[in-house]
Amino acid sequence: QRQDTDRCAVRMLSQQSLQRKYLLLALTLFPLFLVGYFVLAPGRSTIGTIKDCTKVSQDNAHLPQYELGSDEPPSAEFVDPNEGKLWAVHPTLKNLFESLTEEQRKEVNEMERDFLRQAMRKFNPTCGTWQETYRKKHIERTKPDYIKKAFYMWKETGSVPANMQYVTHYCPKGLDCGGVADHVLGAFSLFGYCLLHNKIFLIDWPETIWTPERFNWNATQVIKPVLQEIAQTREEDAESYWFTQNFLNWDPSRLDYIINVHGTPRTDKPAEIEHDNALHTKMESLPFIRIMLNRGSLFRRFKHEPTQQLLEEWGLNHRNVYSCFWENLFPLKGAPLMYLTKYRAILNHPDIFSIGVHIRNGDEAFAEGFKPNQDWLTYYQQCVLAVGAKSGAKHQRPMYLVVSDSASIGESFIHTYPNRTLLTATVPTHFSSVADRNRDNLLRIITDEIILSYPSYQLHSYSGFARLAAFVRGNDRRSRFMNEGCTDPTGANLFYTSLDYLSLLWSLG
Repeated sequence: QRQDTDRCAVRMLSQQSLQRKYLLLALTLFPLFLVGYFVLAPGRSTIGTIKDCTKVSQDNAHLPQYELGSDEPPSAEFVDPNEGKLWAVHPTLKNLFESLTEEQRKEVNEMERDFLRQAMRKFNPTCGTWQETYRKKHIERTKPDYIKKAFYMWKETGSVPANMQYVTHYCPKGLDCGGVADHVLGAFSLFGYCLLHNKIFLIDWPETIWTPERFNWNATQVIKPVLQEIAQTREEDAESYWFTQNFLNWDPSRLDYIINVHGTPRTDKPAEIEHDNALHTKMESLPFIRIMLNRGSLFRRFKHEPTQQLLEEWGLNHRNVYSCFWENLFPLKGAPLMYLTKYRAILNHPDIFSIGVHIRNGDEAFAEGFKPNQDWLTYYQQCVLAVGAKSGAKHQRPMYLVVSDSASIGESFIHTYPNRTLLTATVPTHFSSVADRNRDNLLRIITDEIILSYPSYQLHSYSGFARLAAFVRGNDRRSRFMNEGCTDPTGANLFYTSLDYLSLLWSLG
């Protein structure tokens, strides 16, 4: 990158020197040369060159500033420029980096730069063609005039076409919509629904006060001000414009019909058919819809052949759909991105066999002073050791990334496996708690979720958080529950669950 900048500077100076020679020759010999200069050389103006060099400098400014090939890591502490809050990696990551060989440290630094470049690209080409198409539609259809057009068409005719429907994943303040995994599963279900049926997707969570990078799905910024303006003009309550439906913990077979996962109504309970048909009609005709939903449905969409064919034409499949949706809805930047990338580079180094461990003790684990059951903890540690011994290559160093709802779990792993345990710096919190619902906690839990998806294998107790990490990872049969038989030294019971199986469990997929 510095070479690009240097080449720009050299080219700019050379062109300026050449132009001065042209000018001197023209003034000395004949005015016709001056005319020829302006006719022949306008495309060689330094204005375009300066602009190109400025672009190179701006591109380079986003990357970490350290020497190529250096075995020294860049700063492990990053300050969020918007919040002024510190994002520092856990000391276990620093210790692991320092324990690597000089060559390995150089490779980790190179990987980190590569991952940052990937994260800063406009779109991920492996996710397919739908990204730019949807982005353009979203930007056009969230303009105030377009929203107003949808409103007045609705008032005049009683309905609107799909391209004027705004479907919002909604969790009002004070309502327990579940943890981050439940929020994300519900949001992704509705985003898939909007993508397939030409609707506009928005999110309205109390803590989503940031402006998304690729397209603005923040309902508080996009649609609420417009509806408030209309309501003031008409002397009405803007809340009356919304149709709000609570689908929390709904039966998936009913939900699938209403949000068009398979397009056919249930027939086993006739009493519900009339109610569900009415909901389906509203979902297909009203302009402003808010849905509370904590259930996944993306994997089931691939069971419907016409939908599967369409998604695959766009470049989506059951292995990449969660990671691609994540990249487009929750792209990180600045301090959180730098923090995330340091973990990714270490966990993906070819000389490290990484195992992601997520242990869920229950909501009581978030209380100060909680101590986990020692017998279960010992069993979990033996399970992780057995998997590491059986699954990694001989040249690879086992490394256990431990994420838990209890700080004492991580401390215990460090005590038992001091040179193999890697922790994140996030303080355990549960997002369903009203006290813990804020932007900073949301960002930190989201980064933990992504970091947990990086290891080669995931071992976990029964947890939606860990299942979501497996979905984002997208590797089939690389995840398993730490149930009985996990510690078998022969590996006879070392089976891994499929993504399809994980998607059938609570909160679904």
